[in-house]
Amino acid sequence: MKNEKLLLRLLIITLFSGLLISCDDDDGSEEDLPQAAMYNTLTLDAQERTLWHYFNFEDGNIVGTGSADPQDGDDATWKQRTDWDLAFHRNDVRTNSGVSGIGQGGMLEATETDFEEVLVAPASGYTVDDSIQIALTPAMPPVYTGSTGNSVCDDWASYDHDEHAWIFAEKVFIVKTADGKYAKIWLKSFLDDEDNSGRITMEYAYQSDGSTSLE
Repeated sequence: MKNEKLLLRLLIITLFSGLLISCDDDDGSEEDLPQAAMYNTLTLDAQERTLWHYFNFEDGNIVGTGSADPQDGDDATWKQRTDWDLAFHRNDVRTNSGVSGIGQGGMLEATETDFEEVLVAPASGYTVDDSIQIALTPAMPPVYTGSTGNSVCDDWASYDHDEHAWIFAEKVFIVKTADGKYAKIWLKSFLDDEDNSGRITMEYAYQSDGSTSLE
């Protein structure tokens, strides 16, 4: 009888200890932590002046192209789509927001200039797309056409006519996607290996869980 009581006490103690450990695990569960952002690099041939290239962070791919000439009507079609987050026309950039799209997008410039040090996306302060001017031909001086885009990163790549060279701003931008998620981007270059303009290299980190963590 004494042995049976002792075994019963040991069983109760073991079960109780297991419950305590389980509760401790729940309190510090890794499920409460945001998942790691997805880091990647996009290279895009944007030499063609007559096209916008539409990019989706979730897939990490270009989902399609549309005419850059407003008279062709492609802008109106893409404005109604929510399967893209950024679009590129040469060094012009769109987000799925404002006059460019019906999405929840936008963009802001990060306070840090080191891509690795941008760890959290602000919850507010994003600029949506508005009217911009783009060049559809390589004519000099340029002939501009009214279009839409995001002004926050309009100086990420600029041509210095005195130095005859492209200058790239050392800036990191935070993008709000079409469905309200977050990504950080570093537009690193606009040149190919032979220094021809129109080859975009973009490093980015995308947070798919909807949190503001960009680590």
